[in-house]
Amino acid sequence: MPRIHSHLPGEGSPFGSAGQHVVYQRAYSLYRQDKLEPAFKAMLELGTGTAGEAIPTYRMIEAEYLTRQRAAIVELSPVLVAEYIEGSVRGDVLVGAISVAREQAEGRLGIAWDSAVHVTILDESANAPWTPGRHGYCSPKEGFAKICLPHYLTKDENELVEALRHELAHALVYQETDLTCAVWLHEAAAMQIGGELIGKAKAHFLARPNEWMEADVLSAAFNAPRISESEQYRSTVAYWQAALIGAHIAATRGERTIGDLIKGHRLGFIDQIKSAFLGASVTDLAVHKVLGMTTPDLFRAARLGIGDLA
Repeated sequence: MPRIHSHLPGEGSPFGSAGQHVVYQRAYSLYRQDKLEPAFKAMLELGTGTAGEAIPTYRMIEAEYLTRQRAAIVELSPVLVAEYIEGSVRGDVLVGAISVAREQAEGRLGIAWDSAVHVTILDESANAPWTPGRHGYCSPKEGFAKICLPHYLTKDENELVEALRHELAHALVYQETDLTCAVWLHEAAAMQIGGELIGKAKAHFLARPNEWMEADVLSAAFNAPRISESEQYRSTVAYWQAALIGAHIAATRGERTIGDLIKGHRLGFIDQIKSAFLGASVTDLAVHKVLGMTTPDLFRAARLGIGDLA
């Protein structure tokens, strides 16, 4: 199963009443500012919603808040911060892994860092099945990207570096595109740079080509609930497909082409007009500009080329 890292609760409120909606928006705004104590208190006021809809948001904020209460915050540079519970994590190992992963993500995508990143190793108590992004996630905060990883990853340095590379790829995408990048490309980039194995993905789609999704459907699959077995299965298939798309681009155009696609989201004036009046997404325009094809053409080529991937 792929390491599932991101696609966390969003700003849309799971609460029906206007009063609850306002409190939820306040909690989420505080969370985006990394003001975890007041954000958690606001979520305590709300609870989990009438049908448990707010559990992902509640548990995500809770995990970060519980960690903040016990953790040390170490400024590695003006744009790089590490947060971890001393005694449970070797600081030198974590700092070394962050440095290696940061350099590798930057070099492989060909995107220079010019944004701040905060890396948190979550309290062990946060590693539970109900925690969203429990294998790690990257959350866009105000002024920086925050990467949260579960404690168990610190027990294997290679796995820690791979997870950091994956999440740092997400941080670079946020840096270059803000929130305009399609989710499928976000994950294709992160899966490729993270070094996710594609053997199971290849076998799955060679046996079940009808489960290959179009771009909009694939992006939606990442943000869907993951409670039932069928929902978890669909999520796994979505990550497999994203990994294959990333591998296809890297194999046919070179890995840095993924970085070019990400940088291609910085639109000039004419492209902004096209996006606004033609209804094309920024990612669609970037794909056409960099690859000379449409997004459906890319997906079709990636599906047909599965058998050629190493």
